[in-house]
Amino acid sequence: YTKSVGADAPNADTIASGSQSSTNSASTSTTNNGESQTTTPTAADTPTATKSNSPSPPITTTESNSPSPPITTTESNSPSPPITTTESSSSGNAPNKK
Repeated sequence: YTKSVGADAPNADTIASGSQSSTNSASTSTTNNGESQTTTPTAADTPTATKSNSPSPPITTTESNSPSPPITTTESNSPSPPITTTESSSSGNAPNKK
């Protein structure tokens, strides 16, 4: 960015005759009414920022939805051994009769 105002500028009556220039370079030279001033900025005036926006390594997610081993249920409904009830009236008492 360079701004130069000469003596023939429309608003020259508000600016001292001469040349005023401002440049965003390493050194700035200003000449006004024959006075030369050169300003060299320090390191703090010229910040250098290096930011790397390289993408992070890709995130790889591997999810296995393979089915679990099949659940095998074997239920045996084979009947229990038959319950055999033997009632013996060997005590000599005859069954009650009406």
